[in-house]
Amino acid sequence: MERHRIKGLLKETIGLEARSLGQSRLDRAVEHRMAVLNLADIRGYVKLLHESQGELEALIEEIVVPETWFFRDKEPFDALTQHIMANWGKKCQKKHLRLLSVPCSTGEEPYSMAMALMNCDFPRDRFSIDAVDISSRAIEFARNACYKDYAFREKGLSIKKMFFTETDQGYVVNEAVREKVHFIRDNILHPQYVTGIGVYDVIFCRNLLIYLDHEAAGKLITIIDRLLAKEGILFVGHAETGRIPPEKFVPALYPRSFSFLRGGNARVKQGSYRPVKKAVNISSILDPSPGAASFIKTIRKKHKPEAVQKLTEASIPRKADLEEARRLADQGNLSEAASVCRAYLQEQGPSSTAYFLLGVVLDATGDPHRAYDALQKAVYLQPDHYEALLLLSLLAERTGDLARAERFKERAMHALDRRRYREKIT
Repeated sequence: MERHRIKGLLKETIGLEARSLGQSRLDRAVEHRMAVLNLADIRGYVKLLHESQGELEALIEEIVVPETWFFRDKEPFDALTQHIMANWGKKCQKKHLRLLSVPCSTGEEPYSMAMALMNCDFPRDRFSIDAVDISSRAIEFARNACYKDYAFREKGLSIKKMFFTETDQGYVVNEAVREKVHFIRDNILHPQYVTGIGVYDVIFCRNLLIYLDHEAAGKLITIIDRLLAKEGILFVGHAETGRIPPEKFVPALYPRSFSFLRGGNARVKQGSYRPVKKAVNISSILDPSPGAASFIKTIRKKHKPEAVQKLTEASIPRKADLEEARRLADQGNLSEAASVCRAYLQEQGPSSTAYFLLGVVLDATGDPHRAYDALQKAVYLQPDHYEALLLLSLLAERTGDLARAERFKERAMHALDRRRYREKIT
């Protein structure tokens, strides 16, 4: 009962869907805060949460997931520079470009936005970035701007020499970059947040929607709709594209950027866009489909467990094939993208990467049965596939099976923890 009250308070305050974290993560956060305060009675802790804004913020600090690094996924930043250089030429020389990063976490994303623009020689005096996060701890870290090797996980980058100064404590972001980013500790879902702050030409809001309940997600979309300029561009996480309403936004034609423009923007080629259908809520999606069950049975019969990882690694799709499928998907050509994925699988055999991409595409077309089937195959081949587990959780949630959704979410968070650990030790 008391834990339900904590979940309700978090939902009311920051729109957090507790299932998105997994029950064990929330339990650990509560237990840690109670230990710090030397409290043994959870009822007393719940009472304190309702009475103390400071303790509520301390609990939020414990459950916030600061998973980010410089130029994370890279393609959105490539799309950012392409979009700005194509649309902010001489005719916009007198206009100041405003960008928003929310949640900005520990600062890697907004600093990457500034570096991307500076690297393509966009005038420094013509842009500024607001970086917003609910975590005071994250904001303080971002302002300090000192990072370890763990923050440089994207391959093929040469930013350390260009934009950082190496010290005994780590790599410090150069002042020329830091002065372009204004960090703000705030809650974007707060009713007063949008008052008097104007509009932004670029909004990065990646991997926030997946942690919000339906009501809070709808509220966030409304706020973004108010904050985004008429010809602005929005970037979201790859698992969040299905939550962007097609009546308001259409995909921008930048491969793998997961970016959107307003539906009425004349620059968008409407002919290449196909609206995302609504998901069908049918309970049969919750059980392994015949296709997935048959696939798993066949794999188990033909391959010993220790050979599955080798099978997965050997069947990583050829880059050109996946790039084509992703390009088609980003342009809204979903059926063509699915065909490319299936052709690859038929020619090359099982692949967790290809099955995941196929699942994402099928979900976007409004085919949850086959999406679930493909994602289940991806997870069988790669049990710690964080993104596939997360999407399986969302599919289960749509059907109303909250218990199963929570189990998938829990597995996803464990997979994320394992990924972080592996990256720290390599």
